[in-house]
Amino acid sequence: MLYLKLIKFPDDHKRVYPYHIAAIRDLGVVTFSPITIFAGGNGSGKSTILNVIAEKMNTYVPVKKLIQECTRFFNCQFIIATHSPFILSLGSAKISSKIYDLDKIPIEVKQWYELDNMREYAKLFSENMLHFDL
Repeated sequence: MLYLKLIKFPDDHKRVYPYHIAAIRDLGVVTFSPITIFAGGNGSGKSTILNVIAEKMNTYVPVKKLIQECTRFFNCQFIIATHSPFILSLGSAKISSKIYDLDKIPIEVKQWYELDNMREYAKLFSENMLHFDL
């Protein structure tokens, strides 16, 4: 099952970050397959493309579920680089996981809720709970 079929990058934002980056500016419409790969050297825009797609489509929740199911039922292994709170919270699942905190020197292994960015998110939300209908 495809969670994401296509994405169209806006034409009217060609001078605004990140749409002015050649990798995004030249894409236009991206159609997805069961496996879609963005290939290129360092600085070519691969991560920027993925960040824009994630912001536009909010695909982290289905991706989190997919990772959990593939790991649990098909014994798959994932090696992930992210700062997404949704993906980081995979560490709370009933799946063996390890998070290396690259923001610390020396690098430390932590739980997702011990990471500085997660603590900042928690603080932000706890200070603004009245804005949410929970």
